[in-house]
Amino acid sequence: VRILTNPALTWALFASVLLGTHFTGFYDWALTNHDAGMFIEQPLFLITALLYYFPILGSNLQANRPSPAIRLISMSLMMIPEAIVGAVIYFSSVVLYPSFAKERPFGLDPLEDQQLAGALMWALVMIVDAAWMMVVAAEWFTSEERRGRRVDAMISAEEEAAAQEQAVS
Repeated sequence: VRILTNPALTWALFASVLLGTHFTGFYDWALTNHDAGMFIEQPLFLITALLYYFPILGSNLQANRPSPAIRLISMSLMMIPEAIVGAVIYFSSVVLYPSFAKERPFGLDPLEDQQLAGALMWALVMIVDAAWMMVVAAEWFTSEERRGRRVDAMISAEEEAAAQEQAVS
């Protein structure tokens, strides 16, 4: 279990799946093959996302949870492959997925539809990641306050013990 929650490994796995599925023929294959989409692509995205995000956003009770600093760095770095995928889809001048090269609903041609999808993917992922990063930062500040109170209590106890010892002698 420890290796499955290693932040570096799960980051690399999730980023590889995200980039690999969108920039190879895999995504188009999954779009044209219903079973591949349902039983391979979607579970692949779900499992790798859960493996990555569980140690980053999971329970405080989790053993060996990464520090808030590591979690923030990891999430910041994850924005890079997410932004790359969204930006490439958005800025592409050709339809990247041939199965989408037919007319789309709502009057958009396939390229406009793809560019809208890329823009939404790029923007929404950044917004969601930024929100989660604020949650992690708030947890970090709270944990530092608790740690500060513990240290203050230990110092006070030591000072009180020293004062009592000095009063006795």
